Amino acid sequence: SLDFVYFPTAKHAIKAPILPSAMSNDGNYIISLGDLCRWMSQKAEDEGVEVYPGFAVSEDPVIDNKGRMIGVKIRDQGIAKDGHHKANYEPGVKIYGRQVILAEGARGSLSLAMVN
Repeated sequence: SLDFVYFPTAKHAIKAPILPSAMSNDGNYIISLGDLCRWMSQKAEDEGVEVYPGFAVSEDPVIDNKGRMIGVKIRDQGIAKDGHHKANYEPGVKIYGRQVILAEGARGSLSLAMVN
């Protein structure tokens, strides 16, 4: 295997004498994240899931009177950097669902809003 692990110190990095098997890449695959997302999206749609790529969700989830998240609001489109509405302005629509799954990155703002 050509994998190495280094332990950083204040001035140097020390190569680990033994690479734990869990850190080995033997038998693993490297794939495109974009291709993986497209494949997963197609699989979800085949099962009846509605996927909306290219639409950002606003940071305000749609909450019912029991405090449950019942949907999301798509961000308004056509807003200039200074905040005014451009000619192509369209208000964001609310999308409701019996089950709402948050699938955003590690720094997702909507997940943080739900936790708080």
